[in-house]
Order: sequence, then C-alpha cells, then structure tokens
Amino acid sequence: MPWKNIGLVKSKNLDAGRFTSEIGIRCRRFIHPVVHFIIRLALDRPVKIVKYPVLPNNENFIFAAGHSFPGEVASNLYAIDRNAWVLMGTTDQVDHNPQTYVAWMNGMIYVDRLGKESRSDASKKMKRILDAGSSVLLFPEGAFNNSENLLCMPVYPGFYHLAQETGKRIVPIVSHAEHGAETILIAAGDPIDVSAMTKNEAMDSLRDAITSLRYELITILPPLDRRSLAGDIHLQHLEKRRKTYLETKWIEPNWDEEIVMYHRQGITYAEEVRASFDDVRITPANAGILAPILLRREQDVTYDIKQYMKDHWKEG
Repeated sequence: MPWKNIGLVKSKNLDAGRFTSEIGIRCRRFIHPVVHFIIRLALDRPVKIVKYPVLPNNENFIFAAGHSFPGEVASNLYAIDRNAWVLMGTTDQVDHNPQTYVAWMNGMIYVDRLGKESRSDASKKMKRILDAGSSVLLFPEGAFNNSENLLCMPVYPGFYHLAQETGKRIVPIVSHAEHGAETILIAAGDPIDVSAMTKNEAMDSLRDAITSLRYELITILPPLDRRSLAGDIHLQHLEKRRKTYLETKWIEPNWDEEIVMYHRQGITYAEEVRASFDDVRITPANAGILAPILLRREQDVTYDIKQYMKDHWKEG
C-alpha cells in the first residue's frame, strides 16, 4: 500500500474559513526561519540567486513563478525573503508524498485545478492569507511549461483578480535548471502594480516579465551544442520532459490534471485551427493547401506531451 498523507488528505478541501486559523497564519510567519532552513537541506542541488529586488519588510506580495521542473516550489520558497503560502495543485503529491508536510509547515493552499469550485475556494483562501499580512506563491502558468519554444506559457488570470481584490503587488520570480545544470539559478523582478491595468494588460505584463527573467537565466548557462540535436528532436524533447516529471515518484498518473495549458479567450491557437481539418478529405484539387496543414496536425497528435506520458510513464 502506498503512503497516504492522512492529515493533508482530510484537510485539503476545508473551506476558506476553516483551512487554517489566525494563530496558524501568525505561527508560520514566526517559524519561517526554521522552515527556510529545512527547505535548504531538502534541495537536491545548490541554488544561486542571480537577482532579487529590495522588498519592503512591511509589505506582503503575490509571488508569481515560472514553472518547469519539480524542485521549483522548494527553490522558490528558499529564495523568497519572507513567509509565502504556496498554492499547490498536484493532487498525487499532496495525497502521497511525505515531503509535502514541509509545504504544509510553510503554509500550503491546495487547489483541484480541474474543479471550478475548488479554484474559487483557493482564491478565497489566498485572499485571507494576504489580508492577514502574509504573502502567497502561485504558478500562473498552471502547470509545468512543456513547450519546446515558449519561455512562458499563457498565464491564468487568477493572480490579477487576487491583486485587484487585495491591492497587493505582483513579484515575478523564475528558477531555471535546464540541460543538466548542477546549480538552480533564480531571478526575481521588481514588483508589478496591476491596479490600473486591464486583465489582459496584466497578463501580458506578467508573462513578459517571466519570459525576460527566464531568458536572462538561460544566457548564463552553457549554450546547447547543436550536434546533440540529431534525430527526432521533438521526441527527444518529450522524453526529456517525461524524465523531468518522473524525478518525482508518482502513485497515480494524473496527467489530465498535471499537464494543462491555459487557452486565453479571444485568441485562436494554431493547433485548434489544424484540428478543424480532422475530417477533411484530401483531393488532388486541395492537396497543395491542405496536405501541409494535415501533416502539422498529425505532428500535433504524435508529439502531444499528455498522451506521451499516458503511453510511456511506466517505461524505464
């Protein structure tokens, strides 16, 4: 039988009024130095903070982090200079991974990313924490960035609504450890005030900030040798992402929950356009136009990370 985090499982769905007490919020601020030390011991490699802004001690923030590898929660909590409750949407790990108790000691808010009611309740919980004077750490991409090309995936707007309700500023933060790097690099940007922005302006501003920070960190690492890209580089990317996921021990393959991507309203994505041609028949008359589109559509399916994980996660 797999380990079960009984206490966390029972408490993860408590409503915003019962998931913690006022004493619990103050206690976590008080024990932050101890938790910070425990997190440092738990890190699997050294962390180098490349850039971090001077943040007022009397102000709390919404820390919005990029997300691409399992150690990011711990590395970001290590870099942040104050207690920040972390929003966690990894059900399997909350239920089964004993290390999640460290996140609970730090301050943790569970969210079922596929449940509308749970997402709404998580927002209320974060608002309560911010109103009580503590900070929160969330991952606005909603999941690991599995893109081959995007430095930051489209971001969910929850951070914006939270900032509007609480008046708190957003601090973008990125940790990076690609290409087998022995050190995790971290950079945080200046706080962003979204009070006068529209939702889309705020989403663009935060995504630009996370993208810029990640690019800065990438330029510090050794460049990738193009000779290592021989063969099917798309499948190589999928296998690399699979190995990244499996750095964590999974009990249940919840890939529908774990591998998601926000589709912003009003924007049509290329894969959606190609999907509309799924039932189109190729003829000599339309082959010149449709054949390349359907070929790309076939690639969409072949290189879908969610399906790849479902098919291959137990291998090796």
